Amino acid sequence: MAEFGMEITNMGNAAFADRPECEVASILRDVANRIEQGTTHGVCRDSNGNTVGNFGMTLPDEDE
Repeated sequence: MAEFGMEITNMGNAAFADRPECEVASILRDVANRIEQGTTHGVCRDSNGNTVGNFGMTLPDEDE
């Protein structure tokens, strides 16, 4: 079974100050692009380059 998880654990910095919803959307787009390129695990970074969370995806075995 495939699984995906993502967590943003730090929204207390300048990148989230004015429009946090836009910053979260930007992070989601970045993660989606990275997954499309084949990355299955990584850190989430805000627009200032700060690590603010992580994501991970487990793909099913071909035998399943």
